[in-house]
Amino acid sequence: MPETTTAELFFKKEMENHPGKSGFYPLRSGENAFRTRNAMTRIAERTIDAQYFIWETDDIGSLMVQQLMVAADRGVRVRLLLDDIHTGGRDFGIASLDSHPNIEVRLFNPFSGRSWIHFEFIVNLTRLNHRMHNKLFLMDDTFAVVGGRNIGDHYFGVSASKNFRDLDLFVVGPVARDIRDSFNQYWDSEWSVPIARVAKRLPTPAQAREKRRCLDERIAAYKRDFPYAVDRTPTEIYTRLEALRDQLIWADAEVLYDDPAKKVGSRGHQAIAARLGEVVAESSDEILLEAAYYIPRDQGIQRLKSVRERGVRVRILTNSMATNDMAPAYAGYRRYRKALLENEVELYELRPDLGTQRDFWSLVASDSTAILHSKIAVFDRKIAFVGSFNFDPRSIEVNTEIGLLIYSTDLAERLIEFLNSGIDPSNSYRVALEKKATGKGSRLAWISEQEGQEVREYKDPQAGFRRRLSAWFISWLPIEDHV
Repeated sequence: MPETTTAELFFKKEMENHPGKSGFYPLRSGENAFRTRNAMTRIAERTIDAQYFIWETDDIGSLMVQQLMVAADRGVRVRLLLDDIHTGGRDFGIASLDSHPNIEVRLFNPFSGRSWIHFEFIVNLTRLNHRMHNKLFLMDDTFAVVGGRNIGDHYFGVSASKNFRDLDLFVVGPVARDIRDSFNQYWDSEWSVPIARVAKRLPTPAQAREKRRCLDERIAAYKRDFPYAVDRTPTEIYTRLEALRDQLIWADAEVLYDDPAKKVGSRGHQAIAARLGEVVAESSDEILLEAAYYIPRDQGIQRLKSVRERGVRVRILTNSMATNDMAPAYAGYRRYRKALLENEVELYELRPDLGTQRDFWSLVASDSTAILHSKIAVFDRKIAFVGSFNFDPRSIEVNTEIGLLIYSTDLAERLIEFLNSGIDPSNSYRVALEKKATGKGSRLAWISEQEGQEVREYKDPQAGFRRRLSAWFISWLPIEDHV
């Protein structure tokens, strides 16, 4: 095995010109996010490490599994770490993947009763509520992708029904090795269990070969209509990387990640929440935030009040009732809207019928609805955060997370362009607090633009009666710390 991989040599000069710094490139569109991960499977020479909360069995998920197997066929060592909460009923297929001599699959915090996970979750909530929300893809300890996207059609703009507004960062340089260290800490922890130890039935070699044959046939048919290029050669990929090489932003950065144990059994720590709290406290001018499931709670409102009293501008984009795919999370957030506005926080909610966001999706998604899934913050236009952290109680206290804190005005400005696209009137509602017509009390108003005209609405827009009733009912349940 060569001491230096092609990937390391490819960026060697740039890394020497930026000693100690790492290179970053935002993956804004579903196409770039997919092609980058896919390219990493095509050019990997030694290792691929992937860690995800969700890996769907849809077209994208199946295609990426096949690409991992193709890499493993040529000798690449593949390690796949999945949270067990979304693997129900898939043990045999996952074990078939694991049976490849160059692929290992482990499940984070697996359920003991494979057929009774909902019952077990209820009776063993303390342990099983602790989930691994991390998302990373690492190749040859050199290239990495970290951000908000899981693996599935909705995350890459190829679903005909609904798609996520999301963002990742492509990374090269020293930070990639820190990302490797974070992966190894999870892989080696007591929480990560080989699939062969929990699956009730393991495939025979013949069954594994048949599963592979069926997968290959499915993907061969799917590729014919797939909107993105898949089978590029390493030469083609490196040719395209030459253009990317000049667009990388080189900067100092920190990899933030939680201990795999976190608070379970009074062990672990809250690395991301604590560090971001320090950055918020140090901010002196502006905080721009985009978060799928934002729930500040009372302590968060008090912190924002203190920030605003220092004259720091705060702007937040989160999901509207119509776009939120997690009703409990929305019910938790809606309690705090008035308090946010009373403290002069600029508040925006995503529209399901957004306009310019469609530029980030494929033509297949032209008529789909939108959901916000990104987790981004920019502080004082010079510090950027991108990761899996949702700025809600689960991310703070229950789930494990990972993120990148980057010290760069150039990257901050690049991300601000993306953040600003989210609050465009064609993509979001501006939420305001207005006095009622009677002069007594106040009410929420959702302000948007439709056909060039300003429109004001006084109920959660594009949300039907059932969705409103569900959000109201859930908001009375004592589950805020668990959503």
